[in-house]
Parts: sequence; structure tokens; C-alpha cells
Amino acid sequence: MTRSRSGQVVERQWKSGRGYALRFLANGRRQYVTLGLERDGWDRARAEEELLDVMADVRRGIWIPPERGSRPRAANGAAAAPAAGPARNSADDGHGHPGERTSAAVPTFHEFATDWLARREGEVAPRTVEYERWALTHHLLPHFAHTPLTAIDIAAVDAYRRTKVAESDRRRQAIEAGRPLRSGPDGTGPVLRPLSPATVNKTIDVLQAVLALAREYGHIADNPATGRRRRLKAPKPRPVHLDAAEPIQALLEAAAQLDADPRHRMRNRHAIIATLLFAGLRAHELCQLRWRDIDLPGARLHVTRSKTDAGRRTIDLLPILRAVLTAHRDRSPAAGPDDLVFPTESGTQRDKDNLRNRVLQPTIPSPTTSSPSAATHRSLRA
Repeated sequence: MTRSRSGQVVERQWKSGRGYALRFLANGRRQYVTLGLERDGWDRARAEEELLDVMADVRRGIWIPPERGSRPRAANGAAAAPAAGPARNSADDGHGHPGERTSAAVPTFHEFATDWLARREGEVAPRTVEYERWALTHHLLPHFAHTPLTAIDIAAVDAYRRTKVAESDRRRQAIEAGRPLRSGPDGTGPVLRPLSPATVNKTIDVLQAVLALAREYGHIADNPATGRRRRLKAPKPRPVHLDAAEPIQALLEAAAQLDADPRHRMRNRHAIIATLLFAGLRAHELCQLRWRDIDLPGARLHVTRSKTDAGRRTIDLLPILRAVLTAHRDRSPAAGPDDLVFPTESGTQRDKDNLRNRVLQPTIPSPTTSSPSAATHRSLRA
């Protein structure tokens, strides 16, 4: 038996001949997957190659167990024949298109989507790949995993959408009943929040992208995930404008109260909110800001790291912001020229998600006329 990263190839002698299987850990459980017989084209080298592929899917979180009762596969990826195995697929040499099989075998959504995602790495931004992996792993693959591409039609997409709506309702009802559902194999992970219409629509966008490539490769005639009728109607967010003294003062006071609360480790929410309000920085500009970018004696802030050349600019500091930043620097444990102005509690650089979850959401109270809960870092910019 050959082991590889918590997995191993098992060689067995069945009544119908010598064959191979895989034993490995996935989803917190021991898994056993039969590959096939030597007469179907399997040998030790091919089994070890399959083990590496499976373990890669397990590490990426996109491995789906095969359906119960499904026949072992031939070494070319098709179902094994009951008698002598079919001829090997010459296109299956590792250089073909995603999900490419013989004309008689239609890839399942899991097979095609896994190859599609693997080829996305290096072609798009890493955060885009992570987002697409999340949509596949947590939503699309559990629903469509073993479905052949040709079986995914408009009715199937609409059924998926209804399933997501029902799932969101169950999560909401569980929270209201005081028994929230939690993620993880043992149900001890983070609380599962209700899915918003926008979130469901984003997963359908990923489904549409996968099926668009399947259509280009000739696996399907049309893309059933296109069009607004396949999506949920998402309410447009109410515009938020902090252009009056009252809501601005309320927001600053809320941030200062949290900074003074001994139950919270963060002590710079007030300075962050003031900088967003009075300097008009974008989220990434604030997160990357260093003390060398701030000239307190000259009352200027230099934006040197921006997405565009036009974004590099010098901002005159208002007296109130100058005073806030001076006080923030005096109590900062690290205020050297190359130190971050607003690091996390562990000293690392924030990102927009941390800014939203750790700073804005705790600071902004429940919806009122003075402090709308829909405020974001964009609405705080002057």
C-alpha cells in the first residue's frame, strides 16, 4: 500500500480479478473509494496518480463522495464496462479541456466544475478563485455534484434557487428559536446565517460561468443559468448619506464608547472612523496607510498607494482629524515611519473585510434616522 498525505492505495484481489481502491481521510471521516480492475486499465501507477488528484481536491475542499452503487470507473474516467474495459480515451492525457471525455460519456457537474476551478488558478485573482471555490464547495457541489451536465436545465436551476431559499428560511427560524445551526462536521463551527438574495444570486453567477464553458466545449446546447428570471429579486440597498453633523457626531461617539469599553481589545475605532469621515480614504488606502504618509506638523496626509495614478494625492488635514491622529500616534505602541497607522490587534495589515466586521459593524448601531445600519466605508467618504 502506498501512502500520500493521509491517503493510501489499496491493492486487492476480488473474484473478478485484481483491482485498486483508495483509503483516505475527508470531511472528518475515513473514506474508501473503489477505483476498478486491472482489466479496466487500472494499475498501481494510475491508482497513485488518482490518489494525488483526490487528495488535492480534499485539501481544496471540493471533493465529493461518489454516489452509492455507482460502478467503478475505467482508468480513462468512464464507468467500467462489465466485461473487458473500453479502449483508453486518447484525449485524457492531462492536456485536454475541462471534463473532456469520450463522446459517449458526459461529465458530471462535479468533474467539470473541479477542472474549471483548477484552470482558473493563475488566470484570475486569488480572491476570485477563493470566492468561486466557496460557491462551489458550500452551495453548488452539494446540489449538483453527481448531475450530468446535460441534466442541468432551467427547471434544475430553479429547483436549486428554491432549495437555497428554503435553506435560508431554516437558518433564520433556527436563530429565532434560539437554536442556531452551525457549520462543521460536528456542528460546532460558526453560526450559519440566513442567505441573502444577493448571496444566492452570486452562487448562480458561478454556476452560469461553469456552464458557459461547458457550452463552448459542446457538452450542452444552451446555458440554463442565464437571465434575470433565474435569480432572486434582490432589494436595492437604501442609499446612505452621512452629510449632516448629527449622524457624524453619533458615529464618532459610538466609536469612542467602544474604544473605552474594557470588554473590547480594539482601541482605535474612533481614529479609523474619523479618518474615513474627514480624509475620504478608500478602504484599501486606509488599511495600507503608514506613519510616513502623515505629516502632522504640516497637517497633510499623502496617499501613495492607490489602485490608479489619479488616486495618489495629498489631503489637507482638518484640525479635528489632526488632533485625533496626533492622539492616536501618541498611544500607538509602534509609530515608526514604516509602521502601519491602523494595524490589527496582532500588528498585521487590515483588509476591507476586517474593516467592515471589526470596525464598522460593531460601531454602527441599529437603524435610526441618525445612524443608518447600511453605512459602509464608502458612505463615510466625504
